[in-house]
Amino acid sequence: MIFCRLIDSIVRNKNVGIFLLMSLVLLFVECGRDDVEYPTDYRYVEILTVLKNDKGMILEKVGVNDEETIKMTTNQWVDADLERGRRVIAEYSVEADKLNQRPMPIKLHQMGYIQFDTVKYQPKSVIENGSCPKIEIISLWRTGRFINLQSEVGYDGKSQLYTIVADKMTADQAIVECYLQNKGELVGDNSIYRHSYASFYIGEIWDSPTLERVRLYLPSSGNEKYYIDIVKNSY
Repeated sequence: MIFCRLIDSIVRNKNVGIFLLMSLVLLFVECGRDDVEYPTDYRYVEILTVLKNDKGMILEKVGVNDEETIKMTTNQWVDADLERGRRVIAEYSVEADKLNQRPMPIKLHQMGYIQFDTVKYQPKSVIENGSCPKIEIISLWRTGRFINLQSEVGYDGKSQLYTIVADKMTADQAIVECYLQNKGELVGDNSIYRHSYASFYIGEIWDSPTLERVRLYLPSSGNEKYYIDIVKNSY
């Protein structure tokens, strides 16, 4: 039986990113020597979709924007209840001669839960009565029918939970307006920020024939509105 360790979040703080960068630098320096054995595998940290988790795993890497979606297999599996379609963040490696194999065989090193939800339409009145999460967006990108976020979220013993909701009044329009909304209790004023990843399914919105872009409004303390547009059929 081969198990993979499941942790709350593979990225616990900013130092992880620094560690990965330092590892690449060290690898680059070592490759300059003639007496070392060159590595034969590639290592990644990415958001993946779970398709199977039972005496082996089948995972899916959805390409950025509308690039190729790759199925990946391993004889490892996670000792946890991961339903089909669940989004996770994973560190894995691939041997160089297996990069073009489909499905692609991988070796898992770590896997962690991330915030995951489906974007649903809500009346504007419900959205306006909701609360914004304590969050600072670092990056946002689309993979197929998922919007993915890297952020710093409020933490006071437990992480701030949030989701994305869409204004029902804009459902049939060219621009569908979406908002970040708090789930559960707000974190306290003395909370700290913790690194977080999230992925939200937007299939119903994205498949609308009238859609040209999804407009995600960001939390703001002032009267000005800030937003990010995710444009359909744009690379």
